[in-house]
Amino acid sequence: MPRINLLPIKAAQRQENTKRELLFFLLLFICLFGGLYFWHGHGSGKAQTITSQISRITQTNLKLAKDVTRIEEFKEKSAIFEEKAEIIRDLLRQKVGPAKMLDDLANIITKEKRVWLTVIQEDPEVAGHLLFGGGAIEHEDISSFQKSLTNNSPFFKHVKLNGVTTSLQNDVRFLEWTITCMPDFSGLKEE
Repeated sequence: MPRINLLPIKAAQRQENTKRELLFFLLLFICLFGGLYFWHGHGSGKAQTITSQISRITQTNLKLAKDVTRIEEFKEKSAIFEEKAEIIRDLLRQKVGPAKMLDDLANIITKEKRVWLTVIQEDPEVAGHLLFGGGAIEHEDISSFQKSLTNNSPFFKHVKLNGVTTSLQNDVRFLEWTITCMPDFSGLKEE
C-alpha cells in the first residue's frame, strides 16, 4: 500500500532553506554596507588629508607671494638708495675733485722746470674740457709736460696739444702752447 506522509517535511525544508538564504543575503548586505562604509571613511579621510594639504600649500603660496612682493619692494628701494648714494659720491667727487686736480697739476708743473702756465679755463670750443696755456723753453719740455699729464695724473683724460708758437719777450725766445684735456674725477679715492 502506498504510504502517504502528511508531515510537511519538504515545505519545512524549503522554509528553512529560504530562511538560510535570507540570512545569508542579509549578512552579505550587512558586509557590503560595512565595506562601503569603511571604503567611504577611508576615501573621505584621504580627501580631508589632501584638502588640508591643498589649503596648507595655498597658504604657503600666499605667504611666499607676499614675501616676493616685499623682496621686490626692497629691491626697488635698494636700487633707489644705490642711485642716491652714487649721486652723493659724484657730488663729493665734484666738490673735492677740482681742488685735488689743481693740486695734481701744481705738482706736475713743479716737477717740470722749464714749463709754466699762463691760462687755465674751460675750453670755449668743447664743453666739459679744459684749456691750458703757457710757455716753455724747448719742445721737449712741452712734450714732457703733456706726457706727465697723460701718464702721471688720474684727473686728465684725452690730453691733446693744440698748437705751439714761438714768441719773443724781453729779448728771450720761448714757445707758447695750448693743451686741451677732459677732467676726470672718477679716479678720486673716497675717504
